Amino acid sequence: MGQKDVMLLHNLAPWIWNYGGDFLSPDTKEVRFNSCRALDGIKAYFDFVNTYCHHENVLQNYTELTENFMVQGSYCFGIFTPLVYAKYLDPNSASRVQLSQYISCAAMPAGPSGHHTFLGGSNLAISPFSQHPEEAWTFISFLLQQGTQELLCKHSHLPPSLSKCYTPDF
Repeated sequence: MGQKDVMLLHNLAPWIWNYGGDFLSPDTKEVRFNSCRALDGIKAYFDFVNTYCHHENVLQNYTELTENFMVQGSYCFGIFTPLVYAKYLDPNSASRVQLSQYISCAAMPAGPSGHHTFLGGSNLAISPFSQHPEEAWTFISFLLQQGTQELLCKHSHLPPSLSKCYTPDF
């Protein structure tokens, strides 16, 4: 596990939270990512990377290297979104049979303050400055319908927003 081709904040977020740190104070008026606890989490992340990632370029092009290691049958581990699993476990993929027996899931390591994860996400909101809030709400309502969620999951391989749409093969 290194980092994606660009450093993303959500790579560090679980480690910061697992060590009791945070990014902002509860009232959002004070920066907290430089607190001792947050820095302990960041240190733990990079200690983990330095201990277990022994490929010279893992911090520069993590995603590409990790996927190549999987395809070549080499040992690797990574923190992935469902998109990678869908790519390699898709029943129509030539790589599926060869790789499916080697791929497994595990929880992120817990820290002194518990077990927290974050792998990104999307949110829908209507700006208070929108000139068409009713139309925006209509569009969001459409996106949240069961049929739309099922289609989005089928084509994006991302988990659904509605629990009733979740199936193991979404």
